[in-house]
Amino acid sequence: MSENIKYMAQSYYRIDNIDDKSVNILVNSCGEEIEKNHFQTKMDTGRRDFYLMYVLSGRLETVIGDKAGVLERGRVVCISPGTPYSYSHTSNGSDYIRYRWIHFTGSNAGATLDYCNITPNEIMQVNVKEEVLALWEELFSEFRNNSAKVDGTAAILLPYILMSIGKSRVEIGDGNRRLDRSIRYIHTHLSAPLSVEELSAMEFLSPGRYREVFRSVTGHSPSEYITLLRLRRAAEILSKGDHTIEETALEVGYTDRLYFQRVFKKHMGVTPGNYLKRN
Repeated sequence: MSENIKYMAQSYYRIDNIDDKSVNILVNSCGEEIEKNHFQTKMDTGRRDFYLMYVLSGRLETVIGDKAGVLERGRVVCISPGTPYSYSHTSNGSDYIRYRWIHFTGSNAGATLDYCNITPNEIMQVNVKEEVLALWEELFSEFRNNSAKVDGTAAILLPYILMSIGKSRVEIGDGNRRLDRSIRYIHTHLSAPLSVEELSAMEFLSPGRYREVFRSVTGHSPSEYITLLRLRRAAEILSKGDHTIEETALEVGYTDRLYFQRVFKKHMGVTPGNYLKRN
C-alpha cells in the first residue's frame, strides 16, 4: 500500500434489530475500506438496509440492479434495500481503492434521501469535501467510543452527511432549500435560546412549514435535534473533566441545572454527575 495513505481500513457495527421502523433514522454500521488487491463483492438479493458508498480514490466496476457503472473519486451511490448489486476492484499492482460507507434504515430514510436530492441506485458525481469527511469522522468516533446513545448522535450526523453530499452535487436555489443557514446557526449557538420562530425566519418559511421541512431533512423535529445536539456537546464537555455540571449546563443552553439533569438522564441513561465520575 502506498506510503501516502494516512488512514487504515475501519468498520463499526450495531448488533440491534436493523429492521426497527419505530425510529426515523438508524445507522446500522459504517466504515472506511482501503484495498490494494483485487476483490469482488456480490449480493444477488441485495441488503436489508440502504448502503451509501462515497469513493475517495481508485475505481470500482459496478452492477446495480441491471445497470453497469463505475465508481471512482468523487462518485457516490446509495443502494436501496433489496436491490441486487456487485462491485469489483481490479488492481494493476500500484493503485488502490478507498471509499467510505454507511448502512442505514429507519422509517424516514427514503424521505431523507429524497429531500437531500439523492436518488437511490443512481451513481452521482460530487465534489469531495472536507466537511463531509469531518462529519464521517465524527460518526466513526461515536462508534469507537461505544456511546450508549450512539443511535441518537448517528441519527443527527447521517442526515447532515447526506445533505452535504446532495449540496455538493447541485447548486442550491430558493426552490431547493436544505435549511443550511439555520442548521449552521444551531450548531454555532447552542448556548443561546433557540426558537422555531427565529430559525424559520432565517429560511423565509412559516414555523409550521419549517418544522415539516426540518423533519424531512434531519429526521427530527427542531426541538429534538437541538436537544440531542446539546446533550452530545454536554457529554463531550463532561468527558474532559474541566467543567462543573452548572458550567456545562450553561455552555449548552440550560440555565436551570435541575432541568438539565432530568433531560440528560432521560436521553443519556445516567445523571450528569455519574457521567462525570465515570469519565
